[in-house]
Amino acid sequence: MSNILEKVLFLYPLLLLAVSSLSFPAAGLKTVDDFRSAAAKANAVLTIPDWEQTPEAVEASMKKAIANANAALDQIGAQDLGKVTFKSTVVALDDVTYQASLAANKATIIKETNTNPAMRTAAENAVKAFQDWAVGVDYREDVYKAVKTFADTHPKLTGEDEKLLKETLRDYRRAGLDLVPDRRKEIEQLRKELSKLGTDFDTNIVKTIAPVMFTKADLDGLPESFFGSPGIKTGDDVYTVMANVTWQFNTVEENAKSERTRKQLYLVRETLAKDNVSVLNQMLTLRNKIALRLGYKSWDDYQTEVKMAKTGANAEKYINDLVSGIQPKFDSEVAEIQKLKAADTNDPYDKIEVWDWRYYSNQ
Repeated sequence: MSNILEKVLFLYPLLLLAVSSLSFPAAGLKTVDDFRSAAAKANAVLTIPDWEQTPEAVEASMKKAIANANAALDQIGAQDLGKVTFKSTVVALDDVTYQASLAANKATIIKETNTNPAMRTAAENAVKAFQDWAVGVDYREDVYKAVKTFADTHPKLTGEDEKLLKETLRDYRRAGLDLVPDRRKEIEQLRKELSKLGTDFDTNIVKTIAPVMFTKADLDGLPESFFGSPGIKTGDDVYTVMANVTWQFNTVEENAKSERTRKQLYLVRETLAKDNVSVLNQMLTLRNKIALRLGYKSWDDYQTEVKMAKTGANAEKYINDLVSGIQPKFDSEVAEIQKLKAADTNDPYDKIEVWDWRYYSNQ
């Protein structure tokens, strides 16, 4: 269903957190068995994934996952419609998407973190292949017919079973399955294009390298441990900070006494992956087309329908109310840190800029 990609987006950060936690060297770190015991108490199973080591393995893994998923979808679609059950339709479909999502999560992790460019490229292609497949699942007429046939029996479900059926039918509607075939096909193609652009957007950010050179004096205020970190000292009184590496950026922004240094690094980081402007414009155009084709007034109405806000207008009101509600507290905090800057510069009217707040908050 259309929630396959949502599952990937939900599971990916959890998997990344688990991987980073397990790989972080620290005294007294829990073992994998400790985590497995904790998981068992919650009726869950923790399994450490077997990571692919070559680009060919990444490609093969995704092809296998999609092939297995397609075989399972074929079984759902080929069953006797007179004997369909909740388990043979809705549950079976949910199981298929879950298993496929595991492979997609692994590919996404590799795409975002592997140090080998060939591995990242292979993983990016694997993610795109998955996204193309995932969108296509919504438009499997045989699978939809099996699910719809079961739903038309008006089963008396409760709890999570009832919720799963309702959301499955909702996702089919949101994919355009109740529209005429030509319109359905158009929406499918638009969604596939949008998925590919989304991956390109993320990849452009990940692959952008932004070294900025400073002198030791430029970086006055930083802890000595920073200068001893691998790759920082790159010449006689030359220290290279990677604006695209978050921990390096934050360390400089929080500790560098020089506003010029903080500003220079901030502006470099905030202009990373400038090619994404054109990608984003294409994405916005596609989002609008999809929403209008599906009968929504806008993409924000489409996106918020399944959220608590329900409509774009409600989401906008919530944001505006939040901003107006916290503005007094924000203003008072800015005033406090502005006093620190004024004391540094001997200028009572000196303003706090966006590249200043981390430094003065840290002070």
